[in-house]
Amino acid sequence: MRHATPEPTPTAPDATIAPEQTTAALLKFIDNAQGLSDHVRTTARLKITDPTLSFAAIAEETGGVAASTAMRRYKKAEEAALDAGFEMPPLPDLDENTLTTDFDRELGEFHELVRS
Repeated sequence: MRHATPEPTPTAPDATIAPEQTTAALLKFIDNAQGLSDHVRTTARLKITDPTLSFAAIAEETGGVAASTAMRRYKKAEEAALDAGFEMPPLPDLDENTLTTDFDRELGEFHELVRS
């Protein structure tokens, strides 16, 4: 008696594979992620494309809401991106204790944020 060997079953793509870690891939994710409002998408796009923008500036540009509202909106997008496997970068690392600009990097200088 001959036993047939089972046919291999195709496997689903591995859901644990991280997305491409580029700003373009992150922005595409933000544009297509379910559950994010247009305000959240706009806020995230602004902060991701220009991490030096303050939340106050973003708030003003997105309808005059408070800076804390802009920050909460960004955090929603950040949480969704982290859950999807994005890392920092391409997500701007907003938890740094130093503030540097391109000019500072060219000079090799770093300025500490003053916290009270």
